[in-house]
Amino acid sequence: MKSRKPVYSERRLSETNSFEQNLTDEKIEKIQDNKFSNQALLKKQFIELRAAGFTHEDIASKLGISLRTLTRWNSKFKQDIESVRNVRLTELLSDIIQSKKSDNNYLRSLYDKIKNNIENSEILMRFDDMVKLLILLSDKINKNQLDIFLLGKK
Repeated sequence: MKSRKPVYSERRLSETNSFEQNLTDEKIEKIQDNKFSNQALLKKQFIELRAAGFTHEDIASKLGISLRTLTRWNSKFKQDIESVRNVRLTELLSDIIQSKKSDNNYLRSLYDKIKNNIENSEILMRFDDMVKLLILLSDKINKNQLDIFLLGKK
């Protein structure tokens, strides 16, 4: 018995080819969209890592990108890297100032407590030891206030 080959009309073949072409175009478009979004994500990660101080070699191994590409990106995104680095430094400086202020408030409360004990004669330790402690706290408070002032000027 002879096998029969399916017979397709010209129209049916044309519709099939058109469907395959559209499907291929849609897939290609999605792949390109994914490629662009992945590329944008890699560039963003590169900028973040460079701003954090990572070397090109470190970034190349983390992201799987060639050193040549990273060198190009470094030149291209130099301002973005500096901008991210400046934002991070500003945040860090703000955190340091806040920490210094918190330390200063705590030291000030200790200072006031000791001073009140001396004034009210509620001495639990020797007077000269208490005065030394008061002087040390006062020096530390002054240093913290100077640090806060200098950091705030930057």
